[in-house]
Amino acid sequence: MLRQAIYEKCAGISGGTISALTTVGSASLALAAFADGGWCRRLLLVAGVVLSIVAIVLGYCRSKGIGQKLETINQVRTEAAAERDALLATARKERAHLLDKDLKPLLELLGEALSTADADERRSLAQKVRQGVVVAAATVVAPDAPAVRANLFRRASARLMTLDPGCFYGRGDKSRRKFRPGDETWDAMMSLDYRLVTEVEEPNRRYGSYITVPIASADTQEGIHGVLTVDAPGSEDLSVDDLPFLELLANIAAVSYRVEALKG
Repeated sequence: MLRQAIYEKCAGISGGTISALTTVGSASLALAAFADGGWCRRLLLVAGVVLSIVAIVLGYCRSKGIGQKLETINQVRTEAAAERDALLATARKERAHLLDKDLKPLLELLGEALSTADADERRSLAQKVRQGVVVAAATVVAPDAPAVRANLFRRASARLMTLDPGCFYGRGDKSRRKFRPGDETWDAMMSLDYRLVTEVEEPNRRYGSYITVPIASADTQEGIHGVLTVDAPGSEDLSVDDLPFLELLANIAAVSYRVEALKG
């Protein structure tokens, strides 16, 4: 333990200091060769030998100390990587479990809505499906993010999209945004494209990243119903890895709109 402590202390000595000691020691030995006999020569010889030995010992200890530090750093990195992989594996398992847990009720609700002949009940069940979609989105997408929010926006008209009533879940308040032609989210929806923004530069936004996915049951004006959005506080909380889950949930929401519109 004492040896390791010495190595650790010596690791902080700069290479320049050791080089200076070596240079002074060599110079002392060189001067001793030209000095007259007596105490001056002996003093230079002793000083040269001592300084050279000290430089060699310190250099060795410094090298061992640096190696010891690097070994510790590598060990910490290895342990951190193993812990990260374990956490990611756990997160994936939990996400798969949550997805299975949240999907079954949604599909059952869709089945009920499809089988009922009552238009009002069908509309109510379809709305519950969409509310379940945002709950699943906020819960399943980016499970390792600290606080995720999901909103589902519905096209209210050919030129306006607002939050579908009750279709909000997660961090903070529901979104009060309204989208119109010319907005990037609107234009991406009409092109059936997703948006992934990891550096939010809009003022007064309390999130660092967001994803929007179109909700569409057909590639037509009538078949495009809105967008499902998820936002998170950090700029790296969301990624393209979350898209498959969001697209699946958006497809379920799209089916709910089609079921709601059924006649009879």
